Amino acid sequence: MTLVSIVGDFYSNVLPIFYHFKDEISNHIIIYDDYKQDTLQAKKIIQGTKDFIEKYNLPIVTHTKQIDEDSYVRLESVSEYILEFQARGEAVLVNITDGLAAVTFTLINRLEPYGIKFLSYDRFDNTYTALHPQGMTAPLKVTSISIEDHFLLKNIELKTRTSEENAHIHEKDLKLFFEQCNSDKEFFEHKNSFITQTPVGLLYELYVFNLVKQLSYDDIAIGVKVQDNYDGDAFENEFDILVMKNNHLHMIECKARDDYEQSSVSSFIYKLDSVRSTLDDDANMIFLTQDPVYDPFMDSEIKNRLSPYHRANARRVFLRGSPVGRVERFLRDVDSIFSLETENIDELSPIEMLPVTNTSEQKKRINEHFQERSGLKLNFFNRTVLSKLFNYKIVYMTDKKVHAMMKVSEVKILFKKISRMKDDAEMQVIYNYFVFNILETN
Repeated sequence: MTLVSIVGDFYSNVLPIFYHFKDEISNHIIIYDDYKQDTLQAKKIIQGTKDFIEKYNLPIVTHTKQIDEDSYVRLESVSEYILEFQARGEAVLVNITDGLAAVTFTLINRLEPYGIKFLSYDRFDNTYTALHPQGMTAPLKVTSISIEDHFLLKNIELKTRTSEENAHIHEKDLKLFFEQCNSDKEFFEHKNSFITQTPVGLLYELYVFNLVKQLSYDDIAIGVKVQDNYDGDAFENEFDILVMKNNHLHMIECKARDDYEQSSVSSFIYKLDSVRSTLDDDANMIFLTQDPVYDPFMDSEIKNRLSPYHRANARRVFLRGSPVGRVERFLRDVDSIFSLETENIDELSPIEMLPVTNTSEQKKRINEHFQERSGLKLNFFNRTVLSKLFNYKIVYMTDKKVHAMMKVSEVKILFKKISRMKDDAEMQVIYNYFVFNILETN
């Protein structure tokens, strides 16, 4: 078969169809306009498909035709060129999805009477339909490309890719480190040298990766560094987590800090938006910090205090906080934003498991627990109260209940966390520690 691809505005209108029919193609004709930007994009598609053909040793011959869409004579000559392949006995399929209007109109009028077939690709649904004079066929699913081949076809060099091995090996300790120790190595008592010696930023990526891998996708990768060459310039980009679904490549950026100023967040939004074309024409991006944002209460809070939030949403860069304590909400959010359509999402993220954060209720529950345990009617979120408890042997010299309580290491760790709490945004992880380590051990 001879496949004819017309280069327009989007790579994703050309490359998925080429990939889908790769085992049937003997000749690939790439048509592009002589406009500079079209020529530059065509060069990358030409080189990328050639590298792909070489990698898999495919019997495909690439042919290129530069045209002037304003010249009817040139368009006529392209039509005659395509008919030569049909004259050899080859079936010809023309992908007119992103074709320039004049090119598409001319090719259909000149080639359709000869029985040449045309198709239109829906990059949003990842399906194509065959066109004919009476209408079109039902949509047919297009094969999804792997992340590695996606970059290869776009003529982008994949420099490095982090192994997923450590994410799998240390999955339980990564969960413990973030969900019970609040990513604080001082409170991580296990003798896991990987956790204690690895930067928190990388640990955060591995933790998030382990959450996302439960969802439905076609391919997933972590720590991917690529080099893009465009019009003589070479530049590198690194992506924390990439998720491929239905030929849409999405990204999650993980930042293990919660102190971003508005200007810093704005710069990240522009940076992420600028690499969208490197990823995919329709990439969605999630930008994670350590700020807990996974419920309506905290979402509304961050919208009020972080003006770039609205700009980011409009650019399909979704600002979010840490999934810690909100894993179910995070999974449902990722599934929705990336259109993953995970079949068991209700099992992974039950609606009843998506409670609203109410910091006053969480504080009240912790206070009531320790008031009953110690017999002291105190506010355990008061720093003066905590200071006296840390000096319990002097302040509460004869109080046996207080002595017994403060000898429990988990209790002392919890009170240290509370004493270091900057604001109510940290309440969720403190409450997680309370539930996992105090309530469950009673």
